[in-house]
Amino acid sequence: MESKSGLRKIATTLASVISVALVLTLTACAPTTKFGSTAEFIQGKFTNEGIEGFTAGKVDYGFTLESIAQLAGSGQLDKVRATATSVLTDEVAVGTSESKVGYLYDSASGALKTGLAGKYLFASKVSGLENATLKANVLAATVANIEADGTITGSGANTFDYGWVTLGLVAAGDDTTAELVATKLTSFIREDGGYGFDVSLNTTASSADAAGMVLMAFAAVKDRGSSENQSARSKVQAKVLAWLKQAEVSGNHFEAWGDVDVNSSAYAAMGLTATGEDSTPFAEWLTTRIVKDGGLETPWSKGAGDTFATIQSLLALDGRSYPALIGK
Repeated sequence: MESKSGLRKIATTLASVISVALVLTLTACAPTTKFGSTAEFIQGKFTNEGIEGFTAGKVDYGFTLESIAQLAGSGQLDKVRATATSVLTDEVAVGTSESKVGYLYDSASGALKTGLAGKYLFASKVSGLENATLKANVLAATVANIEADGTITGSGANTFDYGWVTLGLVAAGDDTTAELVATKLTSFIREDGGYGFDVSLNTTASSADAAGMVLMAFAAVKDRGSSENQSARSKVQAKVLAWLKQAEVSGNHFEAWGDVDVNSSAYAAMGLTATGEDSTPFAEWLTTRIVKDGGLETPWSKGAGDTFATIQSLLALDGRSYPALIGK
C-alpha cells in the first residue's frame, strides 16, 4: 500500500502533467499571428454570404474561401465562423456533381470550376468545419477532372488552378493525384525560368505570385511520386528560385506594371517559406504596407487597405505559408 507521502508525490506529478498538457493545448488553439488589426480588416469584409469581389454587390467565392483559409490558419476565424460554416457546408450554395448549380459549378455549362474546388478542399481542411459528405463529393468531382498525366480538364494550364488543386488534394488526403498535378506544373515553366498566370500568348510575363504558387505546390508533395517526378520538380524549383532572386526589388518585394505588387510579394514570400528559404525581408516589407484601417495598401487603393491584397497577405506577414497549414 502506498504511503501518504508517495500518494502526494503521484498527485503532484499528475497535476504537473495535466498543467503542461493544458498549456500546450491552449497554445495550440491560440492565434499565432501578431497582426490582429489586419485579420479584423478581413473579417469586416464578410457579409452573411461571403466577401464581395471586384464586382460590386457580388460575392467572390475565391476571395471568400481564401479568407477562410487565412483566418483559420492564423487562429482568427471565430468572428466569421457562421458565414464560413454556411459557405463550406451548405450543399445548395456549394453545389454537387448531381445538381451542378452551386458556386463550384459554371452556371452556363455545369462544369466544375476545378481550381476553386481545390481551394474549397483546402479551406475545408484548415477550417476544421464538419462537412465530410460534401467534401467527399467535391473531392470525387475534382479527381474525375484530372487525367492520368496530371492534366486538369478545362483548366487551360492555369498555374493557380494547378496550385490550388494540388494543395486541395493533399488537404483531402489524396497525395497520389496531387503529386501528378504538381508534376504537370513543371511543363508550364517559361523560358526565363518563371511562371505566368497560364501559358497563353495573352499572359507572356512571368510573375512572382505565380512563382510562389508553384513553390507551394511543390512543397505540398515533397518526396512524393517517382524519383523521375521528384527530380523534375527539384530542377524546376531551382529555376523558379533563381527567377525570383533576379526579379526581386531591393531584396524585399516585387513589382508589376511599374509599381509595387503586394499580392505577388505575399505569395512569393509564402513560396519561399514553404521551400525553406528566408522570407523575413519580404514579410517585413509587407508590414510597411499596413495602413490605418488594418489592411494593406496597394498603388490603386488610395491610402486604404485593398481587400484582395490583404486577404492574400495575412499569413505572409507572419512568415507562414499554405503548405504549413496542412502539415507540409
